[in-house]
Amino acid sequence: MAEDKTEITKKVINEIMNQALLVEATFDDLKKNVEKTLAKIDFNRISKVYFTGCGDSYFAGVAVRYWFEKLTGMLCEPIEALEFSRYHVDFAPADSLLVSISNSGTVSRVIEATIKARKKGITTIAITKHPESPLAQSGEYLIEAIIPPMPSGAVGTRSYTASLLGAYLIALVVAKARGKITDEEYEKEADKIRQLSKTMQEVIESQSNDLLDLVNNNKIENNLVVVGGGPNYGTAMFGAAKVLEAVNVDAIPTYLEEWAHLQFHTVYEGKYTIVIAPKGRATGRAREQLIGIKDSSGSTICLSDDESLEEYSDFFIRMPEVDEALSPFLYCIPIEFIATYLSLKLGKSMRMRQNDWLKEVNFRQIFHSEIEE
Repeated sequence: MAEDKTEITKKVINEIMNQALLVEATFDDLKKNVEKTLAKIDFNRISKVYFTGCGDSYFAGVAVRYWFEKLTGMLCEPIEALEFSRYHVDFAPADSLLVSISNSGTVSRVIEATIKARKKGITTIAITKHPESPLAQSGEYLIEAIIPPMPSGAVGTRSYTASLLGAYLIALVVAKARGKITDEEYEKEADKIRQLSKTMQEVIESQSNDLLDLVNNNKIENNLVVVGGGPNYGTAMFGAAKVLEAVNVDAIPTYLEEWAHLQFHTVYEGKYTIVIAPKGRATGRAREQLIGIKDSSGSTICLSDDESLEEYSDFFIRMPEVDEALSPFLYCIPIEFIATYLSLKLGKSMRMRQNDWLKEVNFRQIFHSEIEE
């Protein structure tokens, strides 16, 4: 008997509720895995680092970029897998490093990017849960991700946190290897990430019921826009992805600056924009955009630890204070709740589309696409 759509989504909500425990339970083992793998690489001979992937895996690379550059002093570029494999690989320095992320290890374009990079002499690291997967076999080095089984079998929530965790730990280990931080500073920064599990749990406990009321009492499922800057442009892309997967309608991510240049022209009364605005370098611009959305008759949901933004927001989601560079670990959670609650409200399923033929088409496009070598 087929599993009820709402039962699948309820399982996803349970996974979100336990998301903080993932960091706490896997941190030490993943840290050891990253340290062991990266000890084999001379980072003083690496000129640039790329993070690649598709979907959520790519978004994790976008989130970590500035943390990586700040800690290591190296250029870091997140680049979507097809863009790297079919275009950028021709110009990437041979002394660069490509970090390829895929939970399944079977995404065709990520495998292709890794194969092409390795053929050019670029150092390659695969991050995947499955050490026997094609991606693991295509990379020169392997970091085994640690993601406990997800009972729902649905679209990724905890897997995104695991990708973030792996990417941020790579940044720390590289910084230490290059002598940019001391052993003491390394452990201090690592503990900051480890302790995020407590702050994530605080978000889960403080926001889950309020977000349920927000979704059930407002019509926010049509033409939703998610805005973020810096490390949280990755969060905006991830959040929009969860909404479109949950509700099967388009949700649009956009850079914080670009709202005024683009989405401004499609604002109408009742249209919602989620503005991701932790205290940081772009808080002032977030305030301006919130005002612009309201002045254009749109509605806003603001996620922030800056209470001064509340007066400009229709709905203000108060977040704990955190270093902006680490905020993607926290700011993805409210949007995950919004997506899953929308799924329940509309009778949708978080397991992609239930139609078997469409699922087959989707898997063909992602996992069985021809790999160029």
